[in-house]
Amino acid sequence: MMSEKKWTRKRILQTSFLFMILVIFPLISWYYLRGGLDYRLDALDELEELGTLAAFEWTDQENETFNKEMASGNLLIAGFLPSGELREVYVDNMKKFHEQFDNRTDVYFLTLVPSGNAAQLVSDYEIKDQNQWKWVNIPESQLAAIAATYQLNPEQDPAEWISLVDEKGQIRKHYRIDDKKQLSRLVEHMAILLPRSVPRKKQE
Repeated sequence: MMSEKKWTRKRILQTSFLFMILVIFPLISWYYLRGGLDYRLDALDELEELGTLAAFEWTDQENETFNKEMASGNLLIAGFLPSGELREVYVDNMKKFHEQFDNRTDVYFLTLVPSGNAAQLVSDYEIKDQNQWKWVNIPESQLAAIAATYQLNPEQDPAEWISLVDEKGQIRKHYRIDDKKQLSRLVEHMAILLPRSVPRKKQE
C-alpha cells in the first residue's frame, strides 16, 4: 500500500514536470516572443516613407568627397549643426549615437555645417572617427533648399531635427535633437533596420 502511494506521488511529479515542459514553458516563451514581435511591429509602424533623399555631393572635413552613392546601402543619420546652446546638445547626442554604433560599417553620421568651418569644428569637438562621421560645409544661402531635400517642415528650424535615412535612400523619420524620448526611439529604429550580420570595424 505504501509503495503504491509512493508510486502515485512519483507519477504525479513526473506528470506535473512533463506538463511544465510541454505546456507551461512553451506558453511562457510564446508570450514573451509575441510581446517582442508586437513591440518590433509597433516600432516599424512608426517609420514612414517621407521621400527619397535627393542626390548630393559635398566636401567633408578632410577635403574629400562625400556623396549619396557613398551613403547608399548604409543607414544615414543627418542633421544641421545648430547655433547657440542647442549646438552643444546636438554634438553631445551625436557623440552618444556614434559610440553606440561605432563598430558598424553600415552607418554614417552626417553633420551639415552652414558656417563653412567644418574642419575647425571637428578639431574643436575632438571628433576622432572622421570616416564614419562626416562634417560638410554647405552654403548658408541654400540652407532652406537643402532642408527641403530631407522633407523637413519649412516652418520649423531644420537644426532642431535629425533625420534617419535608410539603406535605400528613403527618409524614414525625423527626431528632435533635444528630446531624449525621441532619440531613444531613434536608437531602436536603427537597431531594427540594421542587419544583424555585417562586417565589423576593427577596434584600434
